[in-house]
Amino acid sequence: MSRLNIITPLTRGENLLALGSSIRKAIELNNYNLPVKWWIIIDPNCPPLEYTLDFFSIFPWANMIVANNQAPAGHKHRNYVLDILEKNYPDEYFYSLDDDNLLYESFINIVEANLEYSGIIGNQLLKGDILRLKADPNNIRLNHIDTAQFAFKTKLLNGLRFDETRYDADGVFIEKLYADNKDSFIVLDQPICYYNYLR
Repeated sequence: MSRLNIITPLTRGENLLALGSSIRKAIELNNYNLPVKWWIIIDPNCPPLEYTLDFFSIFPWANMIVANNQAPAGHKHRNYVLDILEKNYPDEYFYSLDDDNLLYESFINIVEANLEYSGIIGNQLLKGDILRLKADPNNIRLNHIDTAQFAFKTKLLNGLRFDETRYDADGVFIEKLYADNKDSFIVLDQPICYYNYLR
């Protein structure tokens, strides 16, 4: 069975409970059908977290890792998880949930409904359900797509990683991944994510 890996490079520790609650809501809406693992990569810039051991009983699918190095825009932290997943779990999905965002309520259901595809791209909403970015199969390129708009199985990577020197590496990354694997993606004309919901 496939699994959805949700990766959060964390510098805004104050958002941790809201992030976890949004994932839990989506898991419950999915009736726990699709397994989920939440990778919380704690950046050295993150202030000390205020949580108790109850955190892991509330969010048992969470896994916290303290990073050794800072990672502007979180790309180094994403690459850390990609290294693990590509080598060991090629049929599992990778999805990046930034620490200023919430998981879209029906996202896990959308992934489960499209498991025959190795990549999923969809529309992005602003808070208030206003369309921000429409997923256009002819325009999957830098400055026209956001990190939260895509999920993919790591078997598509062929060694591809986020460029850790670029803030906009997510756009460069998905442009290349999609161009090399178009037939493996489904592009949905429906919302699958928000943009910076917690800002």
